[in-house]
Amino acid sequence: MDKIMRGTITDVKTGESSDIEPLYLYFNPAEISAIVKVQWMESYYDRTKEVQGGCLALDWQGNVYKLGLYFAPESPDDAQKIISEFAVGKIMAVAGRYCVMPKEEDIITIYQIQHNPLPPEYSIEEVEEVFRFNNARRIREDAKHGDVYAQVEMGNMYAEGDGVVQDFAEAAKWYRKAADQGYDFAQYLIGGLYKQGKGVPQDDDEAVKWFRKAADQGLRDAKLELEKMKDK
Repeated sequence: MDKIMRGTITDVKTGESSDIEPLYLYFNPAEISAIVKVQWMESYYDRTKEVQGGCLALDWQGNVYKLGLYFAPESPDDAQKIISEFAVGKIMAVAGRYCVMPKEEDIITIYQIQHNPLPPEYSIEEVEEVFRFNNARRIREDAKHGDVYAQVEMGNMYAEGDGVVQDFAEAAKWYRKAADQGYDFAQYLIGGLYKQGKGVPQDDDEAVKWFRKAADQGLRDAKLELEKMKDK
């Protein structure tokens, strides 16, 4: 049976409580099994007794999608063990229940996770190539349909020359699409390009405009950039 979960979360250091976004839990038999490549992991045990992460997931039809990872460790040692077992860049097979998170980049999050090494019939090299090719296709399709996270990923691909010829003008185009939709991190990134004059004319006023838009939404890095530019 599906259930909408609501409630509060408390920071054990400060004692402050805040509402959590409603999340939609799907109980058995609704489970996810996939091959994943870990992209990031972070322990919040000292504050909320959680470990969270994100990965690229490859389903058994070859589709690539973003998947959040959620753990509720029982001790600090348990939290560190999870971080070690799910090292960034590691490829493995996972299975578990999942929930749908609103207003998040990793909309689907898996919990009560079981994990195993990559099945022997697959090679790391083959899986890496499938991730690379199919993830690029996913990003392009999602970006064209207006997904702000995919648009930033497209911008990053061109800014870094990741699988494409490096092109800061093309990076700026995709960052701007997401920034115009109000995504604070994209506003910060396009501000950075204006500050440096990469892919767009160098323009401190335009940089400040975009940094301020991001800062007004609470983005700390944008606030720091505004402080730096004020000191010039």
